Amino acid sequence: MTVGQRIKAFRKEKGFSQAEVAEKIGVSVQTVSKWECDAGMPDISQIVPLAKVLETSTDAILGMIGDEEEDLAKTMNEIDEIKKCGHNNQSFGNRDCDKSLRCFEVLEAFVNKYPLNYLMLIRAAVYGISVMRAATRGMFPEMSEKKKNGIYSKTERYLRTVVTYCPNIGFKKDAKIDLMELYSATGEFDKAYNECNDLGKDDQVYAKYRIAVAAGNCVDRLEYAKGFFEHTAKHMMTGFYCLTGAHSVFGEENRDNAISVFEKMAEFCDYAMEFCPVEMLYHKRYPLYCIAKEYLRRGDFENCVKTAERLADVCVEFYKAYTETGMAVNETFFNHSNFKGSRIDTPEELKEALLWDMVRCYDECGDKEGNPVVTDPRFIAARKKIEEL
Repeated sequence: MTVGQRIKAFRKEKGFSQAEVAEKIGVSVQTVSKWECDAGMPDISQIVPLAKVLETSTDAILGMIGDEEEDLAKTMNEIDEIKKCGHNNQSFGNRDCDKSLRCFEVLEAFVNKYPLNYLMLIRAAVYGISVMRAATRGMFPEMSEKKKNGIYSKTERYLRTVVTYCPNIGFKKDAKIDLMELYSATGEFDKAYNECNDLGKDDQVYAKYRIAVAAGNCVDRLEYAKGFFEHTAKHMMTGFYCLTGAHSVFGEENRDNAISVFEKMAEFCDYAMEFCPVEMLYHKRYPLYCIAKEYLRRGDFENCVKTAERLADVCVEFYKAYTETGMAVNETFFNHSNFKGSRIDTPEELKEALLWDMVRCYDECGDKEGNPVVTDPRFIAARKKIEEL
């Protein structure tokens, strides 16, 4: 049976008319009729939805008999061999370009046979992007415009197929980012920016940074770099909380390591202050009162007091930043699990919570009254800074 005859047989088996199939996959009735009469062939972007509508596989429509796992292994072995090739008569750049083209052609043959293998569609597209980037830079002087356009359209079609039909959210996101890379590589920056719209906030900012780099737009590049750092800095804090907590639970034998990690967290907060000052001041409180407690646990009262002084200064800065930004109380990110078990809603409650930070600088000792930290004039002065807010 021909491809057209198979399409007709599957359609009739499902009880669909040509018009119903055409409507479901977004083509004209005449197009479906041409397929069934073998006057035309559906392309890869049409075979996938056609197979879904007819509830069969693309292999069944194309009449292909093969072992996909075996073919996949052979294809990846061929790719590995291409990567190992020396091509000593070529420069490093041209050698890589040549390898990308050859890998694309090998993967193209595979996805033509197995067009529902979304991972391989993405892999083929990645090499296609590499080829287009090199072609745009003039590294394929002998390649015809027709061939360049063909690789471009196939690469775009592979990625659109993944975005439209793949059930894997991660693959869809990768394909969207790769489309952005394709358009950036060919100088279609408006299209590239448009592909960023459906990405999550962090991915979107980084993608726009990559586009600005490709476009040579230094102003936007710096702007997006700052934005990306701001988002990643907030996520980085979660990692620091986990790391410091993991170090501190080991007790005395790991206390020096715990203090070192807490200090690194405080240093990172200082570095990130330029991009998100209020949040970083908030986060910096944590490593400082933890360092103070670590010193207190080992009986190093001098360093405990010095750290408490640092903490008081950060608390004062945070309080001022919090109030001066006009942050609405119902919008604050502040969540203080150790203070009344609820979040802070007013500047007065914030002040009480900051004073609680100071209490945690000396609450490891059972005898609070006899604790030299509590009676040290420097600690009293540090606490007074917060009381006077």
